[in-house]
Amino acid sequence: MRRAVRGVPESRVRAGGDAVLHRFAAWQTPFSVVSGLMPGVLVLVFATDLIVGHEGANRTQILWWIVLFGIATTLPFALGRRYPAWLGLVMVAFYAGWITYFIVWVNHVHAHISALLELPMVALYLGWFFRPGIGRPFMFVCVVAVIVAVSLNPEVAGPGIPSWITTGYAIMIAGLGFEGGVFIRRVADARLERDELTGALNRRGLDRLARLTASRAARRDVQLTCVVIDFDHFKEINDSAGHAAGDTALRDTVLHWMSHMNRSDLIARTGGDEFVIILHCCTEDGRMLVEEVQRSSPHPWSYGISAFPSGDTLDRAIARADEHLYRARGNRRRNA
Repeated sequence: MRRAVRGVPESRVRAGGDAVLHRFAAWQTPFSVVSGLMPGVLVLVFATDLIVGHEGANRTQILWWIVLFGIATTLPFALGRRYPAWLGLVMVAFYAGWITYFIVWVNHVHAHISALLELPMVALYLGWFFRPGIGRPFMFVCVVAVIVAVSLNPEVAGPGIPSWITTGYAIMIAGLGFEGGVFIRRVADARLERDELTGALNRRGLDRLARLTASRAARRDVQLTCVVIDFDHFKEINDSAGHAAGDTALRDTVLHWMSHMNRSDLIARTGGDEFVIILHCCTEDGRMLVEEVQRSSPHPWSYGISAFPSGDTLDRAIARADEHLYRARGNRRRNA
């Protein structure tokens, strides 16, 4: 017979447990998970010290550290998506103080090594989840705190061992961890702002970079042009040759555009076969460039073009280019 828990079949108990785990996982973010795992590592370290024990260990103090870091572990998981960035920075500041305290006041090499090992994790955390303008100052404070602590306690690595060796290794690894975190963040941001099929920007990426581009162009007195592009007969390509052929047409055409435009120009996919391009030139030069690229394009498309002057919004520039596109297509139909 199937086992039951208080009259509930085992299958329903298992399904209920899976549902709870699924809701818990859905409530978390990478930020909340890593924020919880960092103090969780220290909980494991202190628990090991408590179980295994070593000479000079203060069991009462270890218990208090387990309780404190246990709370710090639980809080991010409990708050999940609501765990605020500022609280993560508060924890980083606490780690800097904790590392300093352990190196200066706890006279045990094992404790010093545990404290120094936390520095690379803090560095990765700062690089991954905070922009460099925020992460680097906090990283600098952590490194300074370690250097000051080691200067106050030169025997951090044990009697007779130069403190600069252990400290230098810890700082070097922390620096690599921070830059690794910055790289992870950049890759994640790029994926969020890129269209996976074509490699062009998506609308989110276009909105962000268009604001930066417009601001930079205004400072340098550079003209911008907005181009809206819509593929011709794209539905027929999908219907006759399949969606794979349509995907290939989009990828090949975007690569063709990229090969003819400056690296500072923006290319974004805003719909199925709809694209927006921001060119660093006046409207007339932009029209000449687009028509030149259009003639050699591997697949046919139509375009609308509009000036994108300083102080204007991207949406208004796109709307004007859209209007030009529809007028151009209407003229072609009447002349056909």
